[in-house]
Amino acid sequence: LDSIFHLRELSQDVNYSINDRVTFAERAIKLSHDLQQDSVILKSGRILSLAYYESGKDSLYLKLNYANLNLARNLKDSLSLEVVNSNLGSFFHEKELNDSAYYYYSRALKLYDKSDNNVGKARMLLNIADIQETEKDYIGAEENVVAAIKLVNSLETSEVNLNRLWILHNLIGIISLKLKNYDKAIEYHDNAQAIAKKMEFGYYNNLYSINNKAIAYRYKNEIDKSIELYEQVITEDSLDVYDSSFYAITLGNLAYTKSFKPDRDIEAIKSMFIRAKSISDTIDDPLVKLGVAIDFSRFYLDTKQFDSARYYATNSYKISNEISNNELKLESLLFLYELIENIESK
Repeated sequence: LDSIFHLRELSQDVNYSINDRVTFAERAIKLSHDLQQDSVILKSGRILSLAYYESGKDSLYLKLNYANLNLARNLKDSLSLEVVNSNLGSFFHEKELNDSAYYYYSRALKLYDKSDNNVGKARMLLNIADIQETEKDYIGAEENVVAAIKLVNSLETSEVNLNRLWILHNLIGIISLKLKNYDKAIEYHDNAQAIAKKMEFGYYNNLYSINNKAIAYRYKNEIDKSIELYEQVITEDSLDVYDSSFYAITLGNLAYTKSFKPDRDIEAIKSMFIRAKSISDTIDDPLVKLGVAIDFSRFYLDTKQFDSARYYATNSYKISNEISNNELKLESLLFLYELIENIESK
């Protein structure tokens, strides 16, 4: 057992390379199997699964977690069942296999509920709500977010809990926007911003909340307020250096919002879009490139520059096929159809 404990410790020592840590964990589980004690095998298996995850060995990670799940069931180890179900939910969530992710998160939620683990329950409710929002079950997502907020508010104040509260308020703000409850969306993002200001490391959370409020104000057609908020984000010192992706997408949003002004400066707006596109091309972030391309195309459509509008709309659809987000693919495709219809009706 001493050798197993030592190898487990080494496998979690970040001073070693990830490959070495995997090797240590594999040696630990081999010795555990030699002992033929299921509880020892399970503990070593959980440690090895973490090493597989961190080293990107997806197939081994998945196979081992299924084995860990069976062992935990046989041992009636409720703590391990919570962890393994949560792990499997997270794995499938990251792969955007939402049905499987929802299944394992739901099982973990029931286990956390049974053990009165409010931290675990809040995490699972958040993860389930995130999937529901993606799948457009906005009412179900809203209910789970509200339940999670109540649980996190019952916990001690810490940076982790404040960050989780921020995520929850941000998510329900996004849901409210999609339900066209714009005033509610702004209220939730105001709450999220207040939480960010209580955090030690809430700088970016605060900026994201300002950005999200700007989106809601644009949907409310309060264009000047939206522009004011976007400019508040854009003028942050060195944002273009430290978070180029966020800077580029916000710059694109600002340019698009300015295009709604009756006295808009077409050339100035175009220059902003060109700069946002240049940054997105340099950092090669497909999500940012897609967002900028769609807004740039809408701008060209509105200014009746149809060839440029078609170019960026087609480009946005090509980019959307490079990423796995089905919602963005659909948005790009629908906009391309909308563009073609607009051009053909002229």
